[in-house]
Amino acid sequence: MCLITVRQDLDRAKKLAVTHEEYYSADTKATEKLDGLYLLLSDDSVTDISAAARELGIEVTGGTRENRILTFSWSETVNSGSRLVCKAEYENENLVITSWKIISNNYYEEENSLPVWNGESLPV
Repeated sequence: MCLITVRQDLDRAKKLAVTHEEYYSADTKATEKLDGLYLLLSDDSVTDISAAARELGIEVTGGTRENRILTFSWSETVNSGSRLVCKAEYENENLVITSWKIISNNYYEEENSLPVWNGESLPV
């Protein structure tokens, strides 16, 4: 019985290690895009921020640098079941990360095949 438990623990640890590796790989790529965005915003010679950000793989919505309000979003694939979605806002010469989270790619369907007692009396 101990050998089975140890084997299950080892398998679980391997899966966890792979999951962490996938996440940190995606996180590194997303952080590299964020670093590029910081450089882009600090370069006053860049006139079209939207086009330059799209070259980095970052979508831009909102105004222009002159309007001082821009919203940036990008994502990185973690694995076949999830992705890392990132968003940041640029306002008053400050870039603030507003979202950095994992989103599941899998569609969840509620299980309805098993009858569940809802508190009403059972038919006799």
